[in-house]
Amino acid sequence: MVRIFLFVLLWFPCLLEAQSNTDTLRKHVVRLSTSPYARTQKNIETLNKAANYIHQYFSKSCDEVVYQNFEMNHVNYKNVIASFGPSQGARFILGAHYDVFGEAPGADKNASGVAGLLEIARLLKKNEKLLLYRIDLVAFTLGDANSVAPRNSGSFLHANSLKENNVKVLGMINLDCIGFFTDRPKSQVYPFFLYPFMYGRIGNFIAVIQQPGNGLWARQMRYLFKQYMHDLRVINFKPAVPFDGFGDGDQKNYWDLGYPAILVTDTKFYRNKNYHYDLDTFETLDYFRMAKVVDMVYKSLIHYQA
Repeated sequence: MVRIFLFVLLWFPCLLEAQSNTDTLRKHVVRLSTSPYARTQKNIETLNKAANYIHQYFSKSCDEVVYQNFEMNHVNYKNVIASFGPSQGARFILGAHYDVFGEAPGADKNASGVAGLLEIARLLKKNEKLLLYRIDLVAFTLGDANSVAPRNSGSFLHANSLKENNVKVLGMINLDCIGFFTDRPKSQVYPFFLYPFMYGRIGNFIAVIQQPGNGLWARQMRYLFKQYMHDLRVINFKPAVPFDGFGDGDQKNYWDLGYPAILVTDTKFYRNKNYHYDLDTFETLDYFRMAKVVDMVYKSLIHYQA
């Protein structure tokens, strides 16, 4: 009995500190970004194949996986949702859109975010019974800010369904472009002229973007992010006015409905010049630093206490 107790004491921290796998992240990005046709609303077959891949992988880690279907212009689209932890009570939403704009491969934008979701699902499986809160992982369709009007997006549909059903949401985290990092000088630009003096001009950090009035939850998550990030800078942005690329995205649909929400990103086109272009391929991503971001989000979720 003593040996079993000691084993559990040693094994429990290992569960909580489980690490994401760079090879697995790369596999997901390759799978999502190398289809002959881009995963856009115009290529519904490719878009559905991406949704089915996400559903299949979620199902390996979770018993509760569903499609959230909606129709636009007589075409059916679907979010994919995997739920972990208690069935009742408050919940976290962790999301990423799986579609792309135009005909770009969309490795960073946003196969990287979806790969992060899938890897976090694998990690959550290891300690689901220990979770204090429900965590919903949501892969959004039609989430690219340039593809459709916000109210036609999968994230609005999901956020609105929570509102209509009076679901208590602790907060929402949006993963959008989390895979492009570089140590090249002058590789980082910003939407505000003072930011280069404050944060430097090298694109080797992960950004956490929130809006004024996000409240206690956002401050707690910012603290947890910095606590559980190792060897990579975490920079918090809270612009007083919305900047292009900082204020838009799936998290905005939750903001607009009164839910606290934050965006985790490599700053998109302010750093990655391949954004929305054919050169946004899986070979250009830094899976080692991407894994650090995934671990940061995972550990912050499971250590959160209200």
